Amino acid sequence: MLTVGFETEHLAIFAGQSEPFNQFQLQGLAEKVFAELKLDYSNKDQVIKNYACYLIDQVLNKQMESFNVLNILKDICIELDYAKYLYDFYSLYFAKEGLKHSENQWYWNDATSENIDTIIIDYFIKWKEINSADYN
Repeated sequence: MLTVGFETEHLAIFAGQSEPFNQFQLQGLAEKVFAELKLDYSNKDQVIKNYACYLIDQVLNKQMESFNVLNILKDICIELDYAKYLYDFYSLYFAKEGLKHSENQWYWNDATSENIDTIIIDYFIKWKEINSADYN
């Protein structure tokens, strides 16, 4: 946020934090940053969907690799007890991972080493179209 010009007092303090972290202090500081930037994070699922849309945009704009984004979204899926709206990212991650080591994978129907990257990009585009209602 700082690099694109959204500088506030508490954001600068938050960005300057280093380990070891005090989770209670960081939570209070994060709440102040969200208030200063007028960011609504009350709907956890929508915040995560917006973050996923942002990551997908990073892939589509060639600023991140699709496998790295799948890894992030797979981890969030696991953290959220295999949230249904993220589960395909989990499956695509393991399909791609499996195809790195074998000709077979059991996570995504008809995915092969020849078409997995196209499947991932097509899925990203489709998922974003469906889930980007509040994404700016």
